[in-house]
Amino acid sequence: MTATLALAGTPQWKTEYDNFAPRFGVAFTVSEKQNLVVRGGIGLYYDLGTGTALRGYTSYPYNVTKTITNPAQLRFPANEIDLQPLPFLDASPPPYSSNFFFFDPSLKLPNTRQWNVSLEKVSAKSNR
Repeated sequence: MTATLALAGTPQWKTEYDNFAPRFGVAFTVSEKQNLVVRGGIGLYYDLGTGTALRGYTSYPYNVTKTITNPAQLRFPANEIDLQPLPFLDASPPPYSSNFFFFDPSLKLPNTRQWNVSLEKVSAKSNR
C-alpha cells in the first residue's frame, strides 16, 4: 500500500458520469367528485460528497490517526509502515502536527433514496 500527495483541487473520489438518478411521481383521483387525490413519488439523489458527507469519513470508525513528531519520519510517497497507527496512549507530546487524509480509491459517491405519499382533499367549493 502506498500513498502520494495530491495537487490542490484534486477530487476526493472519481467522478461517476453513469449514475442514473430517476424520479417518478404519480397522482390519481380517488372520488367521483374529484375532491380527493392521492399523490406519491420516489427518487434517487446523489450528494456532492462534501460537507456532512465528507465529515462522516473523518471520524471513528472510518479514520485512524498517526502523529509524526519528526519531519525526517515523513516520506513521500508514504509506505505501509508509515501509515500504521501508533498506540492510542502515546506519552510523548508532539511539538507540532499536520493532518493528512487518505481516502479509499473505490469510495462511492453518497446517495439517498427518498419517497413520499400524500392525500389531498378539497375542503372549499370551487367555481367550476
